[in-house]
Order: sequence, then structure tokens, then C-alpha cells
Amino acid sequence: MKNIIKLFSTFLLANFITNSQAVEITVWEDTYVSSSIKQAAEDFYKLTGTKVKFETGNYIYALEKLRLDGPAGVGPDIILLPNDQIGLAVKEGMIVPVEFEDDEEIKYLPLAKEAALYKDVYYFVPRTLETLAIFYNKDFIDQPFKKIDDWIKYDLDMQKKNKYGFVAKFDDLYFLHCAIEPYGGYIFLQDENGKYDVSKLGLNNQETVSAVYSIKRFYDLNLIPTATMGPGAVNNILDLFVKNKVTAIIAGSWNIPILLKRKVHFGIAQLPILENGIHMSSFIGVRGYAISQWSEHYDEALKFAKFLNKDKYLLQRYKETKELPTTLSTLKNKEINKDFYAKPFLEQIRFGYLMPDSPEISFVWPIYATKLFHIFSGRDTVEFGLSTAEKEYKSKLRRLPRKKF
Repeated sequence: MKNIIKLFSTFLLANFITNSQAVEITVWEDTYVSSSIKQAAEDFYKLTGTKVKFETGNYIYALEKLRLDGPAGVGPDIILLPNDQIGLAVKEGMIVPVEFEDDEEIKYLPLAKEAALYKDVYYFVPRTLETLAIFYNKDFIDQPFKKIDDWIKYDLDMQKKNKYGFVAKFDDLYFLHCAIEPYGGYIFLQDENGKYDVSKLGLNNQETVSAVYSIKRFYDLNLIPTATMGPGAVNNILDLFVKNKVTAIIAGSWNIPILLKRKVHFGIAQLPILENGIHMSSFIGVRGYAISQWSEHYDEALKFAKFLNKDKYLLQRYKETKELPTTLSTLKNKEINKDFYAKPFLEQIRFGYLMPDSPEISFVWPIYATKLFHIFSGRDTVEFGLSTAEKEYKSKLRRLPRKKF
């Protein structure tokens, strides 16, 4: 009888705490919230009494929304961000540091931990690894080519049939840098400690010029559809691939769910070897959960961000969305590292490197989106386009207020 009374008293106490002191945290997710994340939220509530509410939207633009919603008191507690936006978020005071215990820190891939750092301080809990690879339509291509020159020959053969073969968004620096870096170009100069000097671009040296000329062959030979060129046209490439109007593309691991949903018969392969004999590299992106400066529930938010990275949720999420996890134990799981969809990306990561996290990177993308389009469309020469892009960037840099953060 005493045990029943004790059990009932515990239930009443728990119910009182749940109803009177329950905390609700808001998470800004991407456009889709997987069932594994929803399940984690349910389990977290059962264990802690903290409710989790999700709001969806394109996470790439979440920081812009936070600038307004955060100070207004209607922002999130947790915000999903790509690692290249961390520097800007810190500079503008929109996110706060996150803390890891030693046993928590060692569970993550070193690359993922590096992505979470800004000025030697952790600012998000790593969630997902992303990079690029070749997607090819198995109805047209049995085995993908290993060299870019062979892809050009293939494209020329397809051209004779009035079709497009291998296509990439090379007039976007994010994709073109796959060729620039192996030639010796770079965005920002790095010192021996990995610190960026944002005043020194490596996008107008002879190495970059050579890389651009090599890739320009695709455009000079009319092997790239005009519908895929210019700022804002990146989604057109995926659309053409889905519609069987191109047979191979360079795309990201985040595109897998779309292609599976559209029932495209596709394979995935590492990026090819360039004209200079060096393997194409690729940016590695890491998505992670940051805590908003305006959150009133820091402890609960951080606990949930870490809770999401339990192996069972990561494995379940991979099976559903094909998102590569950031924890060592989950990546060792054969259901992931031997999987058809994951293996090419894990192999490509060996040739990858993290995207720069300096706030100034936000100036680079739009400038080069325009200038590279001018170069590949024939409006500007390679040398003139790269030179004017560098001048425009440095002009913008000089106009920045000299404020340390």
C-alpha cells in the first residue's frame, strides 16, 4: 500500500512539474523534418518534460530571418546553420558558444569539430556532413568516367545525337572551386595554423586562370545548356537530370532524397581527375545546431541538440534522408559506410576541405556568380573577369568598418 501511495505521489509531482513548469523550445529546421528527429523530440519530452516545436524553412536563409525575429522575441532557441555562416552569425552576435564535455567532444569526426569552431570556440553541435559527387543516369551510362577529358569526349558524342551528357554549374564558384583548388587556387590565403587572411584572395593567380581555361572547354564546345547558366539557375541542372535531358551532373548529397522520390535510376561516383592529372576536390559542408542569442532556454536547447546525435536517431535519419552523420560510431556502422549512396561521398571527402567560415565569404559568392557567368558566356575574357572580380571584392572589403569581434 505504501508503495502504491509513493508511486501515486511521484506521478502527481511529475504531472505538476510538467503542467506548471514545462519548457518549450523552438527549433528552426530545414524544409523537411525527418521522422527520426520527430521521434527524438518525443523521447526527449518523455525524459525531460521539455517540449520541442519545429518550424521549417530553407535553412540557408535562416540567419536573415533571425536578424529580425530574434530581437522581436519570436525567434528560435535552436537554429540549423551551415558552417560557413558561423563567422557571420558570431560577428553579428546572433548565436552563443556551445560547450562539450570531453566524452562528448571525442565522439565527433575531427572535421566536424573543426567546422563547429570559430576562433577556437565551439558554436554549434555538428549534425550532417555534405559534399559533392557525380550523379549519373544508369539508363544511359553503365560506368562513369574517371577523367574529365573522357567526360568531354562523351559529351561530344551526345552532342552529335542532339543531347546533353555531363553537366555542372561551373559558373558558380562553389562548384568551380572543385577544379580551382587542385590547380593551386584558393579563396582566402591560410597560414600554417589554418587562419584565413581575407585580404588575400587566390582567385586571380595563374593557377586559377589555368583551371578556369580548362573548364571553359565545356562552354566553348557548347556542352552546357544555357538554361543552367547564370545566378539562380542551379536548380535547373537537377530538373534537367530528373527529366532525362542530361545524363550526368555534379550535385550534392542533399539531393539524394529528391532523386529517390522522383524515382530516377541513378548511380553516384567520385568527382573525376582533371586535365592536370589531379583529382577534383570539393567543399565539405557541415550543418549544425546553434543556440540563438535570444533563447531563454539555453540548457534545454543544448541538451536537445546533443540528444539528436544519439546513434539510433542518426542511423534512422540516414535510412530516411541519406544524410551523413558526424559521429565516429555511426559512420563506422556498415549500414552507412558500405551503403551504395554513402560510399562515394565518404570517398570524395578524402579530397575535400571545409568551406571558409570567415564572414567575408558572404561577399565572395555573389561577386563571382556574376563574373563567372560573364566569363563562361563569352562576355569577358578569363583574365579580365577574374581581375575585375578581385577588384570588386577588395573594394567592398575596404568599405567595411574596421571593427574587431
